[in-house]
Amino acid sequence: MQWSGEISSSDMLALISTPNGGTVDVTVNGKRTHLDLYDPFGKTFYIKLVSLAPAKSIISLSKAALGLCIFALTLAISVVGLKLLLPPATTPSNAHGPLLNTAYLQRLDHLRFGAAAIVLLYHFFHDYVSAGYRSHFPFAAIIADGHTGVALFMVLSGFIFAHIGLGKEINYKNFLLSRVVRIYPLYVFALVVAFSTKRWDFKPMDMALFAFPMVNFYSVLAVPYFGQLWTIGVEFQFYAVFPFLNKFTNTRGPRYLIGLLALFIFLKACYFNLYGDARDFGYWTILGRMDQFVIGMLAAIIYKRRPRCLSNHLLFPCAVVLVMATLTVFNLYFGGYPGTNQSALWIVWPAIEAAVWGVLALSYLCWPVSLPSVLDNLLAKFGAISFSIYVMQYVAIPQLQRYIGVVPFSYDWNFNVFLAGILFAVPAVLLLSSITYAMIERPFFAFKFRYTTPSVVLSDAPYPVNEVERGESKIIASS
Repeated sequence: MQWSGEISSSDMLALISTPNGGTVDVTVNGKRTHLDLYDPFGKTFYIKLVSLAPAKSIISLSKAALGLCIFALTLAISVVGLKLLLPPATTPSNAHGPLLNTAYLQRLDHLRFGAAAIVLLYHFFHDYVSAGYRSHFPFAAIIADGHTGVALFMVLSGFIFAHIGLGKEINYKNFLLSRVVRIYPLYVFALVVAFSTKRWDFKPMDMALFAFPMVNFYSVLAVPYFGQLWTIGVEFQFYAVFPFLNKFTNTRGPRYLIGLLALFIFLKACYFNLYGDARDFGYWTILGRMDQFVIGMLAAIIYKRRPRCLSNHLLFPCAVVLVMATLTVFNLYFGGYPGTNQSALWIVWPAIEAAVWGVLALSYLCWPVSLPSVLDNLLAKFGAISFSIYVMQYVAIPQLQRYIGVVPFSYDWNFNVFLAGILFAVPAVLLLSSITYAMIERPFFAFKFRYTTPSVVLSDAPYPVNEVERGESKIIASS
């Protein structure tokens, strides 16, 4: 396919990807770009011709230099304006407001930013590249199946709350209220934006039901700009049971969590045996995601009990290789999410995925190598706004796609998309997210309160609860 002549910013190329699609070379003004049109779900891509043309035919060197100067000036004005308008900067340790229930682990924020960035790049990438994309390059494979960032979020949720709750009693009402205070301000803000822009698509009852994501999480997929909020419903289902899991873990020990993990894997096996498909069951529901929460809780127990065993200089690099190898094999040899429909792999894949992320998280938290303080604090600040990054990405990305799109760095279209995501999408979303964090999320941190009290020592015994019950019986009898 060839094109030559003048190109305007509105000239588009429509490409239809199908399960039977192959590859195509598109040549625009002498520059050839290779595209893959295989997609197991079928999809139509609209690509600006300027994204396929040689850079010199789009803009002259003098205009490019002028554009860079304007961009730098705009960025400088934005930074100065934000410093004047936003609240005073805070240290990373209190970026989440007063930490009433646990000590702050700065590297957890690094991991939270990593998870948000993976999901962001995944969504941006598949706006331009088919879902069936496979690669033997680990970074490309991870981004192609970047939904794995959700798995990392789930593991970190389990880890954080178990780290807070181990050996403590959790007040159920206060815990849930604290989650509402933390999640709902930005969640409701996102819904208001969506309903205001597409108000004719929703009835009043629909809007009311979205206020309860725990029971209506699948319908959130239909919300414009914010379909990714389906995960909040799954998270709230975990929040609803976590205080009980914490209580049982404190009294029965980690064996309880191992048994619970085995139970949920067995349930997925039963589902697969009946319906021949465990993928959607394992991906979209709490019954599939509970493996990842539980493994995160087990990781917190290991971190509290055996931190010295993990403080090896080589363990974190090895964990990075393990994650990259596991996800590359999943993408390249199993076909990733699109290629594993009706595959028995999904019986155990959520647990495998969580396990490798858990190893990486533990090794990174205990890694004895110190990062430069500037990088350490910067990543922590990015992690503090990770929820805004996750929620607001599809508000910023369409604006970016309209005015910039994909810059033709090379003849490889997929590489161009990767680079555009890193150089343009991530900074754009970070800028918007920093504003929503400062204006929507952070003011509500003033309403934080304590929901834990010291109570019990984590036990190794399989059923120490029986001793507790007998002790309570003796107290009642003697009184």
